[in-house]
Amino acid sequence: MSSGPALKEIARSGIIPPMTPANFRPPIPPLVSPGAIELFPRDMTAIVAADVSLHDLQNKLAVIDQWLPIDGDPSRPIGELVEMNSTGPLRLGYGAWRDLLLGCQFVNGRDELITAGGRAYKNVAGYDATKLMVGQRSHFGTIRSITTRTYKLPECAIIVEFAMESGLVNRLLSSACKPQWMILNDGGLLAGFLGDEPRIAYIDGAIAEFSPIDRRRVEPSEEQVIRQGLWESSSDGTGIDFRASVPPSCVLNFAKNAKLTGWVADAAFGIVRGRCPEEQWEFVRVAAKGVGGRAWGTGWTESSNDFTSNVMLQRLKESFK
Repeated sequence: MSSGPALKEIARSGIIPPMTPANFRPPIPPLVSPGAIELFPRDMTAIVAADVSLHDLQNKLAVIDQWLPIDGDPSRPIGELVEMNSTGPLRLGYGAWRDLLLGCQFVNGRDELITAGGRAYKNVAGYDATKLMVGQRSHFGTIRSITTRTYKLPECAIIVEFAMESGLVNRLLSSACKPQWMILNDGGLLAGFLGDEPRIAYIDGAIAEFSPIDRRRVEPSEEQVIRQGLWESSSDGTGIDFRASVPPSCVLNFAKNAKLTGWVADAAFGIVRGRCPEEQWEFVRVAAKGVGGRAWGTGWTESSNDFTSNVMLQRLKESFK
């Protein structure tokens, strides 16, 4: 008897249920339970439940001398940070969520638990649904857990201050002194370097080539406080908090044309954050467009009245139901 009829006969006998679409594939179990963190120190990967805060994850990783180099509010859940694509200056040295994530589990519009990716660095043969979960704000699914790569915890850090001059950012990026982050504001340029003692000792000597105004060694914990203090804005409830994306070489022109004060920018990627009075908001929008960029403000998005964008988003959402 051939294998096909044999399987049908077994199915009729009741030994196993017929292989119908409804029961051919059993439900996928969660990779981790809510609130759980599973670490793989030798592989430098971790599986983290979506409700775990970034603060709790960093504390857990610190025990094994590792960390997750990502910017974001430490008190917020990991799943929310991924869905909002919370990134910052650290992506210059370590990448953003799309670079760090290896996989994720999410619930789609049919309330099915979907697993995408895995712990291997090359684990995708078709569409990489993991990347689609980054920044999608729960439109396509709700994240239940993520699988991410981790890094060795830095031993020390150095922060270097420069006067802003033409071509400085590109010179740093193409040199052996490439920093892990660069933050630009109306006071100048700050660059942060993290690593082990030999790396930081090298930077301390070699950075003189770029004529820094000041440089100082700090503990990694202090570097984190300084970086977050520079990048994270605190709103007093007045005016409009905005975020603009402009060509990196045009950041200073944008700030000047928009008449900004108290702004901060990721010098490598051209992301500008700040706050302005409501009557100044139009200057910010026009200035961003004038240099080939866009600006988004609290309670307002340029795409809110963009018919084409809304239609495309709706079609994508329908395809995931």
